[in-house]
Amino acid sequence: MGMAREGTFQIGSSKTAKGNPFYWAQISATNCDRQLLDRCETIAGGYVTGPIGRRLVGLARPAFRWELKAKNIDAALPNFLPHLVGKRHQAEIIRNFRSGIDVGAKAGCLGRAQLSRETTTLRERYKLAIHALNHRGSAPPNPKHIEALRGLNPDYVALHELRRTTIGMPL
Repeated sequence: MGMAREGTFQIGSSKTAKGNPFYWAQISATNCDRQLLDRCETIAGGYVTGPIGRRLVGLARPAFRWELKAKNIDAALPNFLPHLVGKRHQAEIIRNFRSGIDVGAKAGCLGRAQLSRETTTLRERYKLAIHALNHRGSAPPNPKHIEALRGLNPDYVALHELRRTTIGMPL
């Protein structure tokens, strides 16, 4: 599906109007080949947008983005997880994160319910772990991200260090 190098596995967070945190997951890929991304959409769902970004006329091809969010991730991830190599650990973290999401508002509740301290801590740990595994380059990683990795799976810390120091390893 073209996800081994160009895909992005992300867990983000924001706050409600009342200041309560909420977390979301997203899988996306950006490519100049619209047909490749249309195939991702056909196989896994989600949607394709574009052309995106700035481009200089005659110097660059237009880019497109395929995005997969929320319930679509739950349905698609089991199908392409076996085919992932470089992003497998990020995909597993997203799967574990999504398995703990209680979909929909509770009866009698308007909007998002406030998360418990334990749930917020776990979701923040997933988010920081994804950030650590997505970290590239020679700059030292954020210690909070490494601690989150260690808390989820100590093997992830070694994997992060290997990826950070190995040139050419697919991330």
